[in-house]
Amino acid sequence: MSLIRLNIAYMRVAHRDQNVSLGNKKESSAITMQRGSIHRYLQEHPELSSGLIEIVDDGYSGSEFDGPGIKKVLQLVEMDCVATIIVSYITRFTRNYIEAERWLREAFP
Repeated sequence: MSLIRLNIAYMRVAHRDQNVSLGNKKESSAITMQRGSIHRYLQEHPELSSGLIEIVDDGYSGSEFDGPGIKKVLQLVEMDCVATIIVSYITRFTRNYIEAERWLREAFP
């Protein structure tokens, strides 16, 4: 069991804004909106702000766990380093509902 227990704010959007692809913006508008939603939630639950890290997949599909961000999240879960994963919607974690249910049942009871 790990001594480090992180709270992770995970954000994902499948298609980057064109302005991000062109280098005119740092991140997609959908990521910015998700971050705002998560930070509003954290204002109501400040205990989750301790040890918080943000992990973002900007431009990766949620149907597979192939984004570098979600791979890092799942690696940290498997290393028992994660206390909480915060997402704005479960579809930001994955669009694969069978996999989402498996993770919820087995890794995040």
